[in-house]
Amino acid sequence: MSISEERSRRYTFEPDQLTPVTNPEELKRIHEKTGMRPLPDDEQAWNITIDDLLEYYLKLLTVEGGGKWSDELLDACDAGEYTAGLIIALAACEGQGLKPDRQILRATLASPWCEEGCDADVIARHMLDAAAYPP
Repeated sequence: MSISEERSRRYTFEPDQLTPVTNPEELKRIHEKTGMRPLPDDEQAWNITIDDLLEYYLKLLTVEGGGKWSDELLDACDAGEYTAGLIIALAACEGQGLKPDRQILRATLASPWCEEGCDADVIARHMLDAAAYPP
């Protein structure tokens, strides 16, 4: 389940390609001009990079999961197999009863490497279900 290079580039930015706008007045003008308002923090999960996602899962599996599946996840990361990495990470979390942070799960689902219907997608959606995360 690899992602095309063209699709990958649409979601990849280098630090020098982005200029954050932090001035509150400028942000206000942009919001008024466009009619767009920022999403709540937990819905801005797309800002998390695939490397950050996989690093989070690697730490979770290493610390909370006693290292089980962390070698497999590290191998996938090293090989650039991001889709496989997410599948390994989510399957390992599910298998060990580990609950990733809700924002991380949303970022996982928003990632272009978590294709709809793949195992990682199914597991992450299940984990976000009300039964997994009571209100």
